[in-house]
Amino acid sequence: MKNVIFPGNAVTVPVIDSSKKEDYFIYAARPSPPKGFLLLPFIWKEVVKREKVKLLITADRNTNDRNIIRLTKLIKKFNLDKYMELIGYLNKENYYPKISKSKGVIIPSLGDSYSMAILEALSLKTVYIGLKIPTLEYLYKDIKPVFLEENFNGIAQRILRILNMKEEEYNSMFDNEKVREFLKLHQSWDLVAKLELDTFLKLIK
Repeated sequence: MKNVIFPGNAVTVPVIDSSKKEDYFIYAARPSPPKGFLLLPFIWKEVVKREKVKLLITADRNTNDRNIIRLTKLIKKFNLDKYMELIGYLNKENYYPKISKSKGVIIPSLGDSYSMAILEALSLKTVYIGLKIPTLEYLYKDIKPVFLEENFNGIAQRILRILNMKEEEYNSMFDNEKVREFLKLHQSWDLVAKLELDTFLKLIK
């Protein structure tokens, strides 16, 4: 891991009031199995056993994409039509408000690193819930609003705990020096470029 570039990505988002959350979660990634797309119905059927909360999915239902077809079949099989909604692909004008008002971004990715979705969620004061994979644990293990679970049942239980958090407790996760420093560090594309260049120069010496 000695050649890992940190920070390896940067993000800038508009200033949005994220203090008042609404009772929904959102999957904001490609409809791809490596992103855990097809795990979503298995997670959500466990969630709705306890709480009838909605998961919004940034994908278009009217498509020939085989992964979306497989997902919609699973949604139907588990009777989740009322609780999992494919809302189509969002432009940035609509995307950021949706993230900022959600209780959490859910992406059970099987392989990831400097995820833009994680940085956007944190910048909009929204928690991220995913699987505990080595790169994410290495990069985000000390960041309170990032929850990495062992399996999809763990994700479901975490969602339920987040859903039932009081507003003050939820917001307090972002009122943390490590989170503030982490976000500040990941706002500079110039810094990312400099670190990449430095790493490449070291590698070719």
